[in-house]
Amino acid sequence: MLGNVVNYQTLSDISGLSYKEVRKLLPLLEDSYVLSLVRPFYKNLLNELRKNPKIYFIDYGLRNLMADNFENPFFDALYENFIYNMLMQKFDVKYWRTAAKTEVDFVVLSENDSIPVEVKTTPKITRSFRSFISHYKPKKAFIANLNVVDIKKIDDIDVIMAPFVYFIN
Repeated sequence: MLGNVVNYQTLSDISGLSYKEVRKLLPLLEDSYVLSLVRPFYKNLLNELRKNPKIYFIDYGLRNLMADNFENPFFDALYENFIYNMLMQKFDVKYWRTAAKTEVDFVVLSENDSIPVEVKTTPKITRSFRSFISHYKPKKAFIANLNVVDIKKIDDIDVIMAPFVYFIN
């Protein structure tokens, strides 16, 4: 569920709540700062998803309690969640996904640009990331990872790879 596109029916089945109750409860949990619903970024109405948000938890302890998992808390998902929480404090953050399941973890919106941010424990430029860059031509792009610092080029656009702490300021 963490960092995934919301499937209201699945949440209804898991929780035992009705579909309508789940639809009402998620905004309440967002207003209570338990979780955050990230809306999709889209410009092409035909092939980019624009409906269901993704869920990220603001309170990791509550997330681990709900998952009944404190021993092995899915580091990759929590790292992505952590980066989302840091980004959302300063920026308008969306995610990008197409009907063909091409996806970029985050799109940071600024006045003149839509900057893709991919989160990987080991940095890798994916086909989805390339697709976003080729289509939207951002001024720069980021791949947050655990320990590699590097700059690559895609279509003359700098792709900066570094641990997230380098991006904070």
